[in-house]
Amino acid sequence: MIATRIVLVTTTSAKELVESVAKELLSSYSDLELEIIVSSASVASLASTESILSDLLKHKERITNADLVILPGMIRGSARKLEKVLGVPVVKGPKYVGDLPEMIALLREGMCFSTDIPADDVITMDGKKRLDHLFRKLEKVEPCFRVRNVSFTLRPPPLNLFYELCPMAFSNCGLRRFKNFRTLVAGLAKLGYGGVIVGCNVEENCYDDLRTKLLEIRRLGLLAGIDVFDLSEVPREVFELTDIILNVTAEDIDTIARHAQRDAALVLIPEKTNSLTEAMNSIKRAVKLAESAGFRKLIIDPILKPPMLGLAQSLTFLKEAISSIRYPFLAGPCNVYELIDADSPGVIALLSVLMFEVGVSNLLITEASRKACGAAEEAAYARMMIYEAFVRKSPPKDTAYNLLILKDKRKREIRHSPEEAVIRKRVVEGIVPPRMERTYIRLHINREAQRIVVDVHHNGKITRYEGKDPLSLGRVIVRESGLSAEHAMYLGFELSKAYLAIKTAKDYVQDDELFIWPGYLNNEKD
Repeated sequence: MIATRIVLVTTTSAKELVESVAKELLSSYSDLELEIIVSSASVASLASTESILSDLLKHKERITNADLVILPGMIRGSARKLEKVLGVPVVKGPKYVGDLPEMIALLREGMCFSTDIPADDVITMDGKKRLDHLFRKLEKVEPCFRVRNVSFTLRPPPLNLFYELCPMAFSNCGLRRFKNFRTLVAGLAKLGYGGVIVGCNVEENCYDDLRTKLLEIRRLGLLAGIDVFDLSEVPREVFELTDIILNVTAEDIDTIARHAQRDAALVLIPEKTNSLTEAMNSIKRAVKLAESAGFRKLIIDPILKPPMLGLAQSLTFLKEAISSIRYPFLAGPCNVYELIDADSPGVIALLSVLMFEVGVSNLLITEASRKACGAAEEAAYARMMIYEAFVRKSPPKDTAYNLLILKDKRKREIRHSPEEAVIRKRVVEGIVPPRMERTYIRLHINREAQRIVVDVHHNGKITRYEGKDPLSLGRVIVRESGLSAEHAMYLGFELSKAYLAIKTAKDYVQDDELFIWPGYLNNEKD
């Protein structure tokens, strides 16, 4: 049954906004009946389902005949008890009133909402479940060939993701969210990666470690690959564990033919890239030699050049090669996002779309530099955006997944106190210096443990506090250390910065700006 008699519960601060949205809804649906009950709570985030129950009991006669009661999404606690007491279904609405029309529309389509989870989160989760089911169908396209459990198609979908672990990755990037190599591979498997490529330089004499890593990758169900400078130095037992070999030129085919399994996939690259003709001839020669040696699982990587050093030319070559070579293609967007000082999420999203459109069905992702940390997740999200857009035949916009991290795509309506209600107003100009106190605090972050560390110095003694939740950490410090209100405010400001630094993989330095914005955002003038 479609809920047509709905009670909207709101707070005193959101009353006018809810009334405005309700008016729009009533004009859109002729059979919809809306009752608005204003609770005594001023702000939803400070209220709980238990505290709001007494307000609702005062209006029980207005609720008795309702099909559904919708609470503010920000309210704390579960609405299950309210259902039992009121005798009607009670759910949480969206966190922002502006999202209420979408909830009502989905309610009328038969979607169920939760007593515990805000409606906008339910919508997101439901959308992802439906998309995941749809994506599994997309990935059952008949392949050109399979390497163990991974299908390789001539053109996408599917769009396979591979991760290359560079020798310097753990030291440069920290791969902060993974404790060790095993958890890294397990995390990549959860993200839907098809395989992990291990990089190794000959002079490192790393083949024992390489063998151990390949075994671990295969044990966790992913394809195990190698990217080695000199393939002639690779021991036979390493080749026997290798599912995919990267950066193979025509000159490497003889060496590989003596040691590698014929079931292994070879990623062929051009020896020469000075001109499109040279590159094409080089690739075709490698294909011919590999086929003559008995290899049938071939993948072409024309090599994307870095920005300003031939990227446009390599894209032209890629499109031409795809039209003339009947094998799956692989591209490494890492050659672009690792070599441009711009945040990787947007670069990865755009390049992934370009590769999908051109016909590349495999992407190679690395996190070799600090600024590329998180690229593994970003590529996985980009792929989901692309899949949904592909199914909808639309741009990758307003999908269940997104890579909007620093910016929002739409304005949220947040009600502020009207000017006439303000009895006193002060404008603070310039810098107000702090009052000096005997107690001072020093903050830093533990990147590996994902924790904020606060040292409270008092009379030559240090008390250390650590935690992941900045609010809880701040509350404990303020209660135990006796900080003044001004000092507590400063602590909260720095805790917020430290928390954001962990979330965005930024360095945190106390009292320094966390983000450096372009001049126009700071209203700087020439």
